[in-house]
Amino acid sequence: MNLTTLQHCRVLHGVIDADPGSVIQQQELLWEQLFSSKPELELDIGDSGKKEQGNLLEQLTFLKEKGITELLKINTSFKSQLEKLSEENAPENNAVIQERFKKGISYFEKHTREFVKKPLDELRFTTDNKTVKEEITNQFGILEDLLAAKLYIFKGLNDGFKTSKYLDMRARAALQEKEKPKRKENLATSTEHKKLFEDLRTLRTMFSADEDIAPYQVFTQKALFAMCEILPINAKQLRTIPDIGRVRLEKYGGQILELINAYCDKNGIERKASSKIVHRESSTKQISYEVFKSGMSIFEIAKERNLTPGTIEGHLSTFLSTGEIEITELMPENKYIELKNLMETIPHDGLGDLKSKIDEKFSYGELRMVSNALLYHQKTQPETDLLKSD
Repeated sequence: MNLTTLQHCRVLHGVIDADPGSVIQQQELLWEQLFSSKPELELDIGDSGKKEQGNLLEQLTFLKEKGITELLKINTSFKSQLEKLSEENAPENNAVIQERFKKGISYFEKHTREFVKKPLDELRFTTDNKTVKEEITNQFGILEDLLAAKLYIFKGLNDGFKTSKYLDMRARAALQEKEKPKRKENLATSTEHKKLFEDLRTLRTMFSADEDIAPYQVFTQKALFAMCEILPINAKQLRTIPDIGRVRLEKYGGQILELINAYCDKNGIERKASSKIVHRESSTKQISYEVFKSGMSIFEIAKERNLTPGTIEGHLSTFLSTGEIEITELMPENKYIELKNLMETIPHDGLGDLKSKIDEKFSYGELRMVSNALLYHQKTQPETDLLKSD
């Protein structure tokens, strides 16, 4: 008999030998443990979200606000109902409670899959900082293990609650082989040119090995993403990219342009030698934009494309900074004005810092929308003022 089995038997012994009142309390406690999503499904990344490229902060914010917070609210209400229904009979022997339990299990499992597991599976990041990467990856591993165990138990109890079965499944959950999303280090989710991104990163690794320096000292990931977005055709365009100064241009520019030009030729991508840089949106963002403009809501698009609403919000938010979408198409005008005033009056270092200083009713996605709308307003304001003066 192993230690897990021994502990399992001790818990069961305590339940079986207890008096009726204690049995009710024991079963209520087990139910609370089953449906509780805190602290098991929390992830604290601190300030590390500022150091990587990808959708880390957006997805975790959505997971917390739409997933964890909502589950905790429902759990509080569910616990109150349970206490009233189990004043005389233990939950396991109460037909009314068992029926309520089945509905609860169904709701919690569905909500957990849709608003916790799905955004976690869609989460992507890449970073030059090895310490940050290790920290985030380790926390993901813990979170995914706990999530898999929770879903395993939910699925096993959809036909009703039995103390012995729950304890047995809880012990077995830790031994189950878990299927985790393939969150590869080389995923470049902020660009549609993933192959080019990886080729450029390989080239950067070669440069760093030759010079015995860290890869980010060659050029940063921000520069990598910019290269994939702009697809520079000559040295003048390459020079406009962040971190590509005169020295780096002389040292690495030739091989970078050779690689990019070969990629574009192979894939039939036409570019202009004009010095004017046109920032292109990835195809997946463009799809969300076009579907939104056709009349579908964010939640309808998310369902149609099998993505989270938070991901679609991120896609559409991009078009606020270009003026292709009006902020009032995505949120009520009064909420926009309220958030605009907060952003203009509260000192903050980035949206993450601002989010921690304002009311929880505002999501990170909404902050990003208003920020992009203000960015467009700032770019067009000089032209508007000029027209007024005429």
